Amino acid sequence: MEEIRNQAFRVLARREHSVYELKGKLSKKFPEQAETIAQVVKEFQEQNWISDDRFCEAFIREKILTNNWGTRKIFFQLHKKGIAKDLAQEKMKTLYSEEEQQTILQELIEKKHQEIIRKGKTKNEYEVRQKLLAYLVGKGFEFEIAKKAIDYFSPV
Repeated sequence: MEEIRNQAFRVLARREHSVYELKGKLSKKFPEQAETIAQVVKEFQEQNWISDDRFCEAFIREKILTNNWGTRKIFFQLHKKGIAKDLAQEKMKTLYSEEEQQTILQELIEKKHQEIIRKGKTKNEYEVRQKLLAYLVGKGFEFEIAKKAIDYFSPV
């Protein structure tokens, strides 16, 4: 049990993890000790050393700041990390407003627009808009929000 606890501390020392992630990492290292892993994870939750709530907030903030991801991509990744749909939606609403998304979208649009123009492969404004929209949807933004941002964009 002590070896599993120590491994769990090492894992959590690097960054926040979801409960699902921690169980997965411990199960990989100690495949025959599922019951002990469950006890350790329960203890860690009771001591508040691991929290899906805290992980969810940290993950959303990181992906907004470092990756400029949209809500769809963040939500999908949270789901893969074992975060409940309700928790992810609640945190997304409080941490990533549509106004914040629009600010990020404008920055992304400006950079991508310059890149598209610089490459010179696009023949008209319609093609530029289509490429911008595909790029933003690929970054995980909702289609309507991305389209709205492109509609308000006016190149200098």
